[in-house]
Amino acid sequence: MENKESQIITVEAGQEQPAHISEEEANLLEKLEPGSKFLLNQEYKGSKSPRNTVYCVGIENDGLGIFKPKSGERAARIEVREGTYYKRERAAYLVDRFLGFNLVPPTVIREVDGEEGSFQQFISDAEINEKLKTELRTPDKQLQEELVKLWVYDYVIFNSDRHWGNLLMANKKLHAIDNSLTFGPDRLRRAYGRDENGEDRNFFDVPVSESVKEIFTSYFSDKTKRQDLKKLLGGLLSPSEVGACLARIKKIGTMILDEGKIPKESEKQLTFFPS
Repeated sequence: MENKESQIITVEAGQEQPAHISEEEANLLEKLEPGSKFLLNQEYKGSKSPRNTVYCVGIENDGLGIFKPKSGERAARIEVREGTYYKRERAAYLVDRFLGFNLVPPTVIREVDGEEGSFQQFISDAEINEKLKTELRTPDKQLQEELVKLWVYDYVIFNSDRHWGNLLMANKKLHAIDNSLTFGPDRLRRAYGRDENGEDRNFFDVPVSESVKEIFTSYFSDKTKRQDLKKLLGGLLSPSEVGACLARIKKIGTMILDEGKIPKESEKQLTFFPS
């Protein structure tokens, strides 16, 4: 793909879509039907030192999106290989969608001008970086619940790169973006600022909301949903990564439904492939 300041490009066919598709994803896919046109703007500089190539895309007559081509990926982890990041972005969205966390913007895989990559809905009017840090330093009840939910979700996808640069907030709702360094057996990293004592914030022993409990109650009770998620993840991740993810869902979901929280004493159990 040529790195021009702007160029009109054509969307080509993407991957199979799940039955449990959200209205937001359906709307995004409709805009990205094969043959549709949109404007590929110059490379997006969303952070001070972006690791991978990222394009901000103007969808024809309707908003913006973020496109990350496979060819623009750079090595960042030993256990999460470049060339797979865009698939992990999609896998992270599928886990979010099937379980119902409602944190990740709709994310699909598309081939654009001969380049395959992930395409994610752009969140407008979002608070980022220092402004977001200030807002969440002393979160109210609603934001606290969102942070706890994100903390649980990042364990499920085994995120090794959650920090303020890949977290957005709009209208008191958190949006988890940049989910490429996930699902691999690297060090789990979930950084959500510091508490009033200056310690890294975590949410052990903090009661989860009823909505988080419902996430796992609904998932465990729907065999078809579990089978569909396993099948779709199998097209994006290695068998061991899929198995580990499903084991983490079972482990943390059971813990939450039994105790209503994640006990501090269970911290050493929250491994890549929990027993």
